[in-house]
Amino acid sequence: MGSFFLLIMMLMSCYPDKQIIYRSVVPENTLRLDGYYYYQQEGGEYLFVYFLYEDGITKYQGGAGGPNKISFEQYEKTELGDSIDIKYRNGDNWGVFNIEGKKITHQFRVPGVNQESLVDIGEILNDSTFKMTKRYEVEFGRMKYLKEISKEYHFRAFDRKPDVSQITHLR
Repeated sequence: MGSFFLLIMMLMSCYPDKQIIYRSVVPENTLRLDGYYYYQQEGGEYLFVYFLYEDGITKYQGGAGGPNKISFEQYEKTELGDSIDIKYRNGDNWGVFNIEGKKITHQFRVPGVNQESLVDIGEILNDSTFKMTKRYEVEFGRMKYLKEISKEYHFRAFDRKPDVSQITHLR
């Protein structure tokens, strides 16, 4: 009986979270798409980046090496450039987002955390800034409130983006 219970628990932990946010085409004049959006964590050591695509797909990444350690230009040539060219051509670090009026919603998986899926909800402040204010966890197709957040993302023009054509699981 104990083995059966353990097997059920293992299967449940592998249950894939359902995509509950459906992507939509970005309405005109809401957000710029010719670069990336970044949030710099307090202290400047970590930089989190979103690439937004016109069809509602997003590529995100975060990590050390923010502008307080190196310049934006150096960051774009090294860490950001590497992720565009090499690191994430598979399904990792991709998500979906949609925009309704001034509201932006983003669902994404956190690699290496039991395939946990998170949803951030926020507000578009202007065509080059949005602020995420709430975070939810997706469990068995339902959103469960986690916490208030305060992450303001700012636009930075950039002429390269990861290739979205290979990401078929979000289409």
